[in-house]
Amino acid sequence: MQITLESYQQAFEGNQEAMAVMNSFSEHNSQLSALLSKLTRPVSTVYQPKMNKQIEFTKKLRSMIGVGITVATRKGDATLLYTLKLYRTQLVNASAFLLREMAVHLSEEMTPHTEILTGLGITPELFEAFNQMIQDFSVTVDNTRVQLNVRKSDRKAIRSLLKTCNSIVRDQLDPLVLTVEDEQPDLFREWFTLRARKKGKSQLNGLETANSDISGTVTDSTTNQPLAFAIVTLVEQGTVTESDEDGYYTFDELSEGDYTLSCHASGYDVPEVVKVAAGKDDSVVVDFNLKRVNPILN
Repeated sequence: MQITLESYQQAFEGNQEAMAVMNSFSEHNSQLSALLSKLTRPVSTVYQPKMNKQIEFTKKLRSMIGVGITVATRKGDATLLYTLKLYRTQLVNASAFLLREMAVHLSEEMTPHTEILTGLGITPELFEAFNQMIQDFSVTVDNTRVQLNVRKSDRKAIRSLLKTCNSIVRDQLDPLVLTVEDEQPDLFREWFTLRARKKGKSQLNGLETANSDISGTVTDSTTNQPLAFAIVTLVEQGTVTESDEDGYYTFDELSEGDYTLSCHASGYDVPEVVKVAAGKDDSVVVDFNLKRVNPILN
């Protein structure tokens, strides 16, 4: 639509109001294109480096927990022994944040026992390297969280820009193109072909009521990572969509009213359905945080 307007820009020369509207549409469209370009980069480029580091970090932490268990046994510290054994059982499903907290606690507990650690082969240099690994992993986790939040914010910005562009098209550009129908029949034809509407003016003047949307993200409650291919259902309409690689889903072109959403994914518990109210031209955000199925209970 932007290309079409630029091709027929001479049709509005001398009309300052028309040029202002076209410039506004162009500016918002450019912002939208820039955000879309950013989000075409796979989300795996954001969290895969963290996942790679997490695998290495978990292996090292498992080894250090084993050393800590030996230290706790020698010192007769039953409380620390219980805690470290609990940590060892939690490693498989622990989130990055929990792994970091485990490591920090382990480091604090082991610091007073450098002599025993050295006797077990953990020299001060190796122990310092472990602490540095904790710091590096913490930075990676925090940076990944920031980048994922930026992507989420960009998604919301895209929804807002789309609404703004649609509003400009519907309320300002459509009437402008109608004013030059006789002088610029090619522009009229191309424009409303893109708009996927008939040429009837009564239809063009009609009010659009289905302009609300519901969107959100689906994440894994253990890892806090986006969950792709989760099934989200808009119950009233029987409409189903899947979350994308960012865990993002959306239902658009909704009329004002009350809606019910459900979400499920293979291997996860089904959360309670969510009821929301969408006002006219409203954007409602509903996020789902899914818990993995407990194999003991299933």
